[in-house]
Amino acid sequence: MSKFSVIIPAINEEKYIGLTLKSIAKQTFKDVETIVVVDDRTRDATAEIAEREGARVIFCDKHTVSDGRHMGAMHAKGEILVFTDADTLIPPDFLEKVEEEFRNGDVVALSGLAVPYDAPLIGKIEYFVWSLGRYVLNRLGMFFPPGYFTVVRRDAYFKAGGYLGVEMPCQISLDGRDGIFGLELVKRIRGKTVYSLNIPVFPSSRRMHKLGFLKFNLYYAYILNHLFPSVKFFEKLAQFKERIK
Repeated sequence: MSKFSVIIPAINEEKYIGLTLKSIAKQTFKDVETIVVVDDRTRDATAEIAEREGARVIFCDKHTVSDGRHMGAMHAKGEILVFTDADTLIPPDFLEKVEEEFRNGDVVALSGLAVPYDAPLIGKIEYFVWSLGRYVLNRLGMFFPPGYFTVVRRDAYFKAGGYLGVEMPCQISLDGRDGIFGLELVKRIRGKTVYSLNIPVFPSSRRMHKLGFLKFNLYYAYILNHLFPSVKFFEKLAQFKERIK
């Protein structure tokens, strides 16, 4: 059994997946397996690139990112699951630092700082503000990790129901379940959650570039509904996500 399983859902990610897998291969902590869950609608070379880079490739006939993540967890052999995205780079000492945190047996899950590698300055500032907000929420007992940076003990993941075992506050796409899973994990599992500003990952800001700054923020307004489900205005904002492609 590996110490870590890095799980990456992917569909048509040939432009990004190679760099992400190379960043995993450069980890100073070597006891790790990498699983790429490829949506079976993929029409590019994502699977071929993943196999060439040494990842284990699994095809998924369910078409949400949450299904992909959960299938990866079902096939994982690691004690600790690391969920990230196909366009997210991790620094060489990432797993080493994460392993140090998990030496504390009370720790069940971890997330941390996000610094988009291709964002303009305003984008980097916004991601930092979001990271700081998630840090404060965790201190208040609300663990709300992004899907590209969620680390959780395997047994805790399944005891909490996984990504597919949580209910959404309102009807929007399953790809909004990452934060909800974190909130449910705290409710269902006894243990400590860590949000570290000293352990970064470097996601792409491609959606920000595609949508523009305003629409990008409206797209992610559903997060407010997850945190404050009783506020009707936030529920209406969450529905906006369904109208933005």
